[in-house]
Amino acid sequence: MVVHIRPRALTLTEVIVVLAVGGLLTFIALPALAGVRVNERAAWCCANLRQIGVASLTYADEDPREQIVPLHQSKVRPMSLNGFFNSEWAWRTAEPMAYGGRTPITDFPGGGGTAMRSKRDGGNGFWVASTRPLNLYALGWQKTQETPFEVFHCPADVGYPDADWVQDAPREVAGIPCFDFLGNSYRVNTCGIGFGSPQSIQAEFLSAPVGHRASSIASRLSETVLYAEPLFYNGSRTEHWNPPPDFVGWHGQFRADQVVFCDGSAALRRLDPFRVFSRQELEQMNFSIDFIDEPEAFLRRGPSYQMDCYPTPGARIDRYRPNGTPLLPGPLGYTGWPFDGYQQNVPPGSGDGPAFGPSGDLDEAGRLSGIPTVNPY
Repeated sequence: MVVHIRPRALTLTEVIVVLAVGGLLTFIALPALAGVRVNERAAWCCANLRQIGVASLTYADEDPREQIVPLHQSKVRPMSLNGFFNSEWAWRTAEPMAYGGRTPITDFPGGGGTAMRSKRDGGNGFWVASTRPLNLYALGWQKTQETPFEVFHCPADVGYPDADWVQDAPREVAGIPCFDFLGNSYRVNTCGIGFGSPQSIQAEFLSAPVGHRASSIASRLSETVLYAEPLFYNGSRTEHWNPPPDFVGWHGQFRADQVVFCDGSAALRRLDPFRVFSRQELEQMNFSIDFIDEPEAFLRRGPSYQMDCYPTPGARIDRYRPNGTPLLPGPLGYTGWPFDGYQQNVPPGSGDGPAFGPSGDLDEAGRLSGIPTVNPY
């Protein structure tokens, strides 16, 4: 005889208990799942930076001047050619990202407008992907190809925060992914100064790797920052040698974000309080007496990284008129590190140092008369 057992339906209480247990398990698992996603983004970003670092070293190996960072055309042309309404954001925000990346797809608020977009979108073509020199080395990029630019895209890129310590971008861009309005999530390290007004930079003098021959960099390559996420760089520029208290990087880490170093390695680095050099230490380092009261213009270091290339001499990057003459001719007149024996980004074959000679009128201190305002990077 076959006995048929009728299945019993769950009671309402049992259903509630099952749902409650499932919800509790989901609640417990969510933070772990979120952590996995954060870690995946950080790992992807670190891999991007390694690829960009290796591409830069490859570029340096093939470049006649062995430049470790390829210079976008905006670095050596007069500011009037960049298409920005407010030129300060051209050299503070756009130029540090223009070594590589895609053509931006979003307007640049706060003085840029459509300047960085393609001509069909109202731009002038000056900043588009085809003008960015590292693309060929990082992507094998060809003009006729549709190329994914994800190597220049941090998956956690949410743009700049609306914070006082952000000096490299106007407040209007807060919350817009850098990859969208700049075409790149990663900023080159430009520790140093610029000569000129905020609307017209005429030359730069950098203690960072930019403008240097790769083989000349004598600092600790595994600790000298080549590129970084922009919040890290902005945090490294804060006053009083102390990182901003409200700085949380794109990867959710307090006072920390991703960087790639001059040896091609990449890692998360923390912006701990910076090293303060005593006047005696600076004098022993032959630090320029003209900047000895503001050493952070050229020396910025934490326990596990440095933005400067000391003891490597600095690099001068000039902007040129259409006829090939520099906007700021002649020597700068400063002595000591990083000025003694500096490298100069000039047309191939011109060598290093003050290649153009004292073509201006010098004052009693030996400086070029009428030298413009110094702007910190």
